[in-house]
Amino acid sequence: MPASPSRISRYRLPAFAVALVLLVGVAIASLTAVAGLRSSNAWIEHSYEVINRIEVVERSIRAVEANARAYRLTGHPDFRSEYLAAAPDVDRTIEALTMLIRDNPDQDTRARHLRDIARQHLAELRRLHDLQEARGAEAARLATDPGTVLQQWGEIEGIGSQMRRDELGLLAERKANNHRQAVQLSVIVILGMLGSGAIMVILMTS
Repeated sequence: MPASPSRISRYRLPAFAVALVLLVGVAIASLTAVAGLRSSNAWIEHSYEVINRIEVVERSIRAVEANARAYRLTGHPDFRSEYLAAAPDVDRTIEALTMLIRDNPDQDTRARHLRDIARQHLAELRRLHDLQEARGAEAARLATDPGTVLQQWGEIEGIGSQMRRDELGLLAERKANNHRQAVQLSVIVILGMLGSGAIMVILMTS
């Protein structure tokens, strides 16, 4: 037996209230999920920036090393100028990296170690440069200790590689989390809209 109009009208207001609550709930859940996605996207961008900063640090150290070596081998003043101009950039690039990763204790420790090793390497290059200025290129070449240079470079590359691996791992986790949040947002919106829409359709056709 069909429901009477009075019985239908009795349930109409509560049903509208349920539909409204669903819509409000979807709106609140969506806003929360969107805020989470924005935060997740910001951390993904952060990881990309850290990886880029690591590469900038490595390039700046290589530039100093390359120009110092070229000046030692050739004595050409252009290489000396390039070396002197590039040397201060190493500290600046490492400080920028350290500021960027200060939220991560492990990475911060590695960055500080990298800074210490880089400064040791720069001090050795400066010693050889000053020796060359005082006694000539041949004296600087004879005073070069390949073992020390290789050891310092090994540590610099090792720390940089470890920092890059860790940040790539964090990047993968953050991307996976971002994907989960995007899926959750889609499910919340779809289910909420379907639920409230179904109630509205039932009420309108009753």
